Amino acid sequence: MSAGKKAGMDMTQGTIWNKILLFALPLAASSMLQQLFNSVDTAVVGRFASSEALAAVGSNGSLISLMINLFIGISLGANVVIAKYIGQKSEENVQAAVHTAIVVALISGVFVMIFGQLIAKPVLTLMGTPDDVIDLAVQYLRIYLLGMPFIMLYDFGSSILRSIGDSKRPLYSLIAAGIINTGLNLLLVIVFQMSVAGVAIATVISNLTSASIVMYILMHETSVIRIDRKQLKIVPKELKKILVIGIPAGLQGMMFSIANVCIQSAINSFGSDAIAGSAAALNYEFFAYFVVNAFAQATVTFTSQNFGAGEPKRCRKIFHTSMVLSLVCCGLLSLVFVVWRNFFLQIYTTDPAVLLYAKQRIVIATTLECLTSVYEISAGAMRGLAQSGPLPHREAVFTMPVTKPCFGVAYREEPLAEGDIKRELLLDMLGDLVVGGLTKLYRRLYDEALVNPEFSGDFIAVRGACAVAFTGESDTPREVVDLLQAEIERMRRDGVDPEVFMLVKNQMYGELLGDVEAVDDAAEEAAAACLKGRTLADEIAALAELTVDDANALLRTALREENRAYVQIDPAEA
Repeated sequence: MSAGKKAGMDMTQGTIWNKILLFALPLAASSMLQQLFNSVDTAVVGRFASSEALAAVGSNGSLISLMINLFIGISLGANVVIAKYIGQKSEENVQAAVHTAIVVALISGVFVMIFGQLIAKPVLTLMGTPDDVIDLAVQYLRIYLLGMPFIMLYDFGSSILRSIGDSKRPLYSLIAAGIINTGLNLLLVIVFQMSVAGVAIATVISNLTSASIVMYILMHETSVIRIDRKQLKIVPKELKKILVIGIPAGLQGMMFSIANVCIQSAINSFGSDAIAGSAAALNYEFFAYFVVNAFAQATVTFTSQNFGAGEPKRCRKIFHTSMVLSLVCCGLLSLVFVVWRNFFLQIYTTDPAVLLYAKQRIVIATTLECLTSVYEISAGAMRGLAQSGPLPHREAVFTMPVTKPCFGVAYREEPLAEGDIKRELLLDMLGDLVVGGLTKLYRRLYDEALVNPEFSGDFIAVRGACAVAFTGESDTPREVVDLLQAEIERMRRDGVDPEVFMLVKNQMYGELLGDVEAVDDAAEEAAAACLKGRTLADEIAALAELTVDDANALLRTALREENRAYVQIDPAEA
């Protein structure tokens, strides 16, 4: 499966530190350019409009972040899911997740745009925005929100590109948009004297530009992440996976935004000079944080692909490397901003009263920004493992003195009801229906040397519990599990092959009859049936009545991915 050979990178092979740098630095630059949209707005209105206009733009930053951070988290969830599928080489699932993400982006953008229009003035008033600023702040926010669908399309689209290791083309699109944004800002504010309305319109147009470029790239992409307008739909299974990872990530971002809104409310009480000074210094705080965030997203994407490819040791190296690079790079950038603060802050304003507040903030808040690496990189590693909290005990990887990786995947099923011979027989058949020696999947796995001949599916039942398990040896166990899950989903969608069903049924029928040919075997089987409260004749009769429709009905609820457990044993290093 191609995964963007021209623009992407192979994250599962080779040296780690240089690839993380090549991925993270363009991503940090992209985030900084996005922030520069607001920074240019701030600088232009601060220099060529008024302090009130500067305060109006600055007072909106934390509120805008609060409104969009949940959906940015969801876009990160899409990145994790898609990158993991790419690592597993599951093209069908990649396509389903990509198209689901784009539809979610459109819906999210329209929702935030409409909802934001309704709450703009009440929330800014609640935040204590001064009377001399409130009207300009509301005007800026309402125009800015018109571009929200474009912001969402860019964020989700760039997340999709990053899943194949491509962080450069999103950067190029932002460079183009940034040039347009700067030119329009100067034109609309200086020439047409449009103040905050001018910079807001310029930002909407620049967001439209960046979104259009990214969507064009995705629609003309030659790799597996290509978008086809005819396939745009929400696939519930993929949406659930994206939301399970994305919502906690978004909520984390919202918690910081809520804190920033509270801080902004306190700053507002000091007047427009304090608001303007804080807005100027906040830009550099963001720039330093974006370095950390870039390495955190690199951690997410690299971990997702390597975890999907069955490389847990490499995942640990990714975590340690990203942590060190993030601490060093963010620390150095913060030091530059603090030491040369006079130069950087005067880009935005020359008002002495505003500069006083700006210098206080940049020294206090930016100096230790690098410490955010500790929780951001750690959270990125957890999300890359497709988790948003403590890891459940459903996957485990061990090392033992074996010659080849061994693995097992089991699906927990509802306990058998007493006397339910029919369901017990159907569950016993499932392993052979999915990957038995009579199936196309088994032939593919065996012909491509992905499994050994002993690979099989078995039914396990004890009092109060039962499961269907698949076990064997493989050099690429994660790939086998992914193919297995894809086949289960295909069978659930298209139905069990009637010919395979009859062959498996006849095979089981022959095994039951073969068990009574010898006296010893007949006695053993009769005793086992008696302990279950039935006779051998009952089992044979129940098997004879089974139909392919019965198997399809069971498959609608059985072998569910959410009930799956996985264990892998890797060869111990000599």
